[in-house]
Amino acid sequence: MRKPLLIVSFVLGAAFFLSGCTNSMDDMLSNYNGGYTYQTKTAEAYTIDNVTGENMLRDTYAIYFRSTLCLTAPAGAASYEWKVKLGENANGDKEGKETIIGTSKNLTLYVVESDLKRWSSYKLTLTVKKDTGLTYSDTADLYVY
Repeated sequence: MRKPLLIVSFVLGAAFFLSGCTNSMDDMLSNYNGGYTYQTKTAEAYTIDNVTGENMLRDTYAIYFRSTLCLTAPAGAASYEWKVKLGENANGDKEGKETIIGTSKNLTLYVVESDLKRWSSYKLTLTVKKDTGLTYSDTADLYVY
């Protein structure tokens, strides 16, 4: 009586074990790794047609004085103008001088080679004009430390 019960339980156990292994090794690895891989979203085109003046720049940029500031404006505009206006420096001095620092879609500003001073704040303004004559403008605080 004991031997047939042992054989039946062994056969049922083996059947249960083998039926539970329907996944291949690749399937098991994919399922495991699926918890650690993320789907990337497709970026929406950054064009002048899907932005407004308020969302072209971030509110604030902070940059080390020996660094480079690289920014990109929305594509598809007729003209671009990047301007910097001195805010307040470490001495509390304020100047209202506004300087054009770029006229293309991409701004690459080598801070060391520019007139920007360390421990100063500036207003960075991007003005973009469409072919239709519409003009968008956005301003951000720029801190050089």
